[in-house]
Amino acid sequence: MKTNNYRTISNFTARNAAATVGALLLLGAAPAAAHTYAYVPNSSDDTVAVIDTHTNTVIANITVGPGTVNAAVNNPVWAAATPDGRQVYVTNIFGNNVAVIDSATNTVSKYIPVGNAPEGVAVSPDGAQVYVTNLIDGTISVISSATNTVVATFAAGSFPAYVAFGEHHRAYVTNATTNTVSVINTASRTVTQTIAVGATPVGLAFSDDLKQLYVTNSGDGTVSIIGTLSNTVWKTVSSGPQVPNGSLPNAIAFNPHETEAWVTNGGSDTYPDNTIGVIATNPFGFPALKKVLTTGQGPDAIAFARNGLAYAPNFTDNTVSVFNAHTHKLVTTITVGNNPIGVALVNR
Repeated sequence: MKTNNYRTISNFTARNAAATVGALLLLGAAPAAAHTYAYVPNSSDDTVAVIDTHTNTVIANITVGPGTVNAAVNNPVWAAATPDGRQVYVTNIFGNNVAVIDSATNTVSKYIPVGNAPEGVAVSPDGAQVYVTNLIDGTISVISSATNTVVATFAAGSFPAYVAFGEHHRAYVTNATTNTVSVINTASRTVTQTIAVGATPVGLAFSDDLKQLYVTNSGDGTVSIIGTLSNTVWKTVSSGPQVPNGSLPNAIAFNPHETEAWVTNGGSDTYPDNTIGVIATNPFGFPALKKVLTTGQGPDAIAFARNGLAYAPNFTDNTVSVFNAHTHKLVTTITVGNNPIGVALVNR
């Protein structure tokens, strides 16, 4: 991905709605706990690495295109899983398709043609629909997860980067070139409102109650916080220290207790950053930058597994940094494929 023009946008990855996974154990007799697996697209290899989060080892590399090392043809850049974990959807930005991975066999069951330069992908809370943002077309392709076919395509905005599902039949899409977020009525599949945010918005993540939407602005190193009752920005906070040409914050996700929002600052190819900005959400006060963690070079995504660990793929280093979400300590670093972008968690 370093050699293509989409690095600029693909570095602006945000968790999308499928990045954070939490779980509560019921008291009493219960079946054996399922494993959690992290699916990490390697953009320059046309593969997806599968990490067992119990052992923090790569157990599979799934081919999602005909490319070779540093010569990707499909160029996978983002992933999202269905709530039941059976299917993982991977956007192939050069191939103009979405690869569907069967998580039971870790094989591609289908390639779905979509629009021009698909980037972001999110699965609806009920698992029925998959939204895919098409950068060049300015559209969203709607995939039925039952048939894995495109059932609709509609206008979303200018250079739509990522998408997340909210409440009241709404979805939110970041528009990287117009510094806005589109509010979409998912019933009518139309844009009903446009919210002005910071420069070059890309990543977005909802609080569990869907009342707060955090949006990363890669162009000015900030995070806009939108109250979804009024759909207005009520607070803007820093994503972390700025490197030359900016830190380029991209992905964002809430920790399991929602006391913090973690922002990956990926930087650029020329000036890669290597930090995660930890924002204290302060439900009874004002959110503010609390701490800065050091990752590998060019972190591009972030997701929290239910074992209390956070996973951040590093585009430049070809690694995944694993942190203890409570202590903020680096636990280990996992080597994956070339130029990893995005991460989706699956429990099975």
